[in-house]
Amino acid sequence: MASKGQAYTIKEKLKIVRRVREGESQAGVSCSTGIPAGTIRGWLKEEKKLQDLAFETHEIGVLQKRNKGATDSTLDAALFAWFTQSRNGGIPLSGEIVKIQGQKLSLDIHGPDDTFRASTGWLWRLQKRHGIKSFTVTRERRSPAPDAANAFPAILRELIESEGYNKEQIYNCNETGLYYKLLPDKNLGTKEDKQTGFKSAKQRVTVLLTCYKPGTHKLKPLVIGSAQNPSCFHHVNRETLPANYSASANARMTAKIF
Repeated sequence: MASKGQAYTIKEKLKIVRRVREGESQAGVSCSTGIPAGTIRGWLKEEKKLQDLAFETHEIGVLQKRNKGATDSTLDAALFAWFTQSRNGGIPLSGEIVKIQGQKLSLDIHGPDDTFRASTGWLWRLQKRHGIKSFTVTRERRSPAPDAANAFPAILRELIESEGYNKEQIYNCNETGLYYKLLPDKNLGTKEDKQTGFKSAKQRVTVLLTCYKPGTHKLKPLVIGSAQNPSCFHHVNRETLPANYSASANARMTAKIF
């Protein structure tokens, strides 16, 4: 028997609706479950909305007691489609990445007059709506298969010979984030030392490192910062620096820079 004020999941509501659609009377379902007949009538009127919510949300979201729809359903659908595609491709996604993508998609959808802001509260509601949880990434799961890795050198060698590439066209590059003000998260000390915490410094640059085959010319590392003309470069000839410098928003790699 249902108690007064009891909340029901989307799955439970659809189950009651299905019983009525399959031939049971509303009065009979109400009597057997204790759910007021007026409540059941309301669910019947909202059947399409409930089905859409069940389809759009993750299974965990379907099992939640209350599932308020997104304020901007177009943005919500586009962002969740991007999220699903990215996760299926094995791309790790942090909350900040999702917020940046949400901001970008909203701007694409609504144009330059867009006033949307991807806040922490918005991210929390998105996660709750779609049953998105935070978890630790296990890198080994998607590591290359040994057989494929062992076979690749022969494939690469054949490609180099068939296309006629020379040594200067063969290179390997990778990028990494350098948090140049980040302090260690563990300290050495005696029992008498007072261990106090501190906020992690988030200032970072992106570094692109490239290597060629031995015997060919070398490339300088590429450093990407957030400022076009950092004050530390004033009166400095950049050509004499041991690295090339470029800039982008948030000091991230972009397609244009790459």
